[in-house]
Amino acid sequence: MGSRLNKLRSLLHRLVAGSPSAAGTGCSSPAIDGRREASGGGGPAGSRRLLAISFLAVVAFSVLSFLILDRPLAYACSGLGKGSREFLRFVTTFGLSGWYLVPSLLLFVLFRFCSRKPALAGRALFVFLAISLSGIVVDILKFILGRYRPAMLFHENLYGFAFFRTDALATSFPSGHAAVITALALSLDAVWPKFRVLYALVALLVIGSRVVTCAHFLSDVAAGAYVAVITTLAVKRFFEESRINLRYTGGSTAVSTGL
Repeated sequence: MGSRLNKLRSLLHRLVAGSPSAAGTGCSSPAIDGRREASGGGGPAGSRRLLAISFLAVVAFSVLSFLILDRPLAYACSGLGKGSREFLRFVTTFGLSGWYLVPSLLLFVLFRFCSRKPALAGRALFVFLAISLSGIVVDILKFILGRYRPAMLFHENLYGFAFFRTDALATSFPSGHAAVITALALSLDAVWPKFRVLYALVALLVIGSRVVTCAHFLSDVAAGAYVAVITTLAVKRFFEESRINLRYTGGSTAVSTGL
């Protein structure tokens, strides 16, 4: 497994920079190792503990929300004024992946093959993969778990999960919009953290709009955001292990070799 991952890292570095990296040799970067120790609670074991704790916390919140919060909150939001809900219906469109996947992919192609700026190409590819992979994971979970949307509660008195369904009214859990905007915010924060507060506020606004407009329940958006957090952090780690410098510093646009 380790050798296969090293080959994938080398392939990613070659895709971005046009040359193989030390990632394919199994070498380790001191800077990356230091970040792992600082953020992972002591390495892989610490990361696994953190993942397990966060997963259990989100599951517990989702169950609690499903049992206690989702229905009364949905009914409360359905009674809000038309003006505020119309504004949020506009806001919620910024959770559509098409706004970000197409531009990020075009930027990758531009920086990789036209202007030859591999660092910028790597950052664009990172944003693209973070959003697209988060969306793929969410879509798989939607199909497996399903769930009736608030509209089905209001009009058909249906509440709960509808496993292995593909129709839109029965694929509410988790929220795709919440996953997209969370992945966007986290990936932009990794690239250009200067505006992280703005990213967070926009993400929260879009996520909240899904609940207020009765497109999703509270537990749907919480689960969708969590999927994006885990997926984006995994993609970020893979890029760093591939010796691709994601953070913009305003200086050189060369891809880091980790040496």
